[in-house]
Amino acid sequence: MFAFMSVGGMAAVMAEAIVGGNTLYWLWGLAILLDIIAAVVAGGREGWNLHPDHFGERHGLFVIIALGESLVVAGGGLASVEIDLNVIAVGALAIATTCALWWSYFGSAKLQLDRALERVSGADLSNMGRDVYSLLHYPMILGVIGVAVAIEEIVLHPTEPLDLANRLTLALGVALFTGGMSMSLWRATGSLPGMRLALAGLTAMAVVVAGGILPVLSLTIAFGGVAILAALEHRAHLGSASLDL
Repeated sequence: MFAFMSVGGMAAVMAEAIVGGNTLYWLWGLAILLDIIAAVVAGGREGWNLHPDHFGERHGLFVIIALGESLVVAGGGLASVEIDLNVIAVGALAIATTCALWWSYFGSAKLQLDRALERVSGADLSNMGRDVYSLLHYPMILGVIGVAVAIEEIVLHPTEPLDLANRLTLALGVALFTGGMSMSLWRATGSLPGMRLALAGLTAMAVVVAGGILPVLSLTIAFGGVAILAALEHRAHLGSASLDL
């Protein structure tokens, strides 16, 4: 069923390669929509025989690849500008922000997702695997792309304040990554991580409203918000692990 319904998405991607131009955005959007529909309709059927540890690991690798590509973007930008202290600071913050995103995912959140997946079986396993990983990881990867776009702009123009469009891109990137993770945790554990959502919202809002400042400061706000979130969750996870022991 999934293979049959996915043919439409594959056809849209192939058509995009032929048509080109601005039509490609509509065709890529159609491909994603058809793929999601296929997952919703066919993903809940039993018989997928998912292996929770392998399934979680594969999606974790997707996140690592996306985060790695954001570092490639930053490195490519640094190679084309004159290096000074301001550029070095931007480069260091770009790496630190990427590491903070990594920590917010792998520090404790992914472990909670993996454990939740291991506790279910049959159709429940298929449904949770589809929702938590295949669908709700979409916004997370889009968030990484948004952060990478903003980082590229900051690296290329390290002394020019970010305009509203780029501040929104950075803010939306942070919100999508941390928010997508929040939705995944909610679906997997049944408990909405309010602190994560609140910190993500405050960080995104601070990035948007702080106009007219150096881009390195905008990036500092994004890094600080994600790093604080990751540190608090890591601390809570360590406390919970101690109680379990």
